[in-house]
Amino acid sequence: MLFRRKRRSHGRTVFLGLCAMGILLWASVYRFNVPADVLKEYFLATLAAMGLVVLLAALCALLFLGIRQLLRRRREQD
Repeated sequence: MLFRRKRRSHGRTVFLGLCAMGILLWASVYRFNVPADVLKEYFLATLAAMGLVVLLAALCALLFLGIRQLLRRRREQD
């Protein structure tokens, strides 16, 4: 019972966060006259930066796993 309530709470939090983000974007265009093209450029730049961070993290993880596998093979040979 407690688990179901937590899941519902997380879903509601995500929903409210997405609604707040939508209102923020709407307000920036409607109230503060920020061009939609500028918001689009910022959004794409943010996605590119996040993709770069994910790519670098994946490369670091692969490097770490490769070094660990190499050390494990050396221990088995000894």
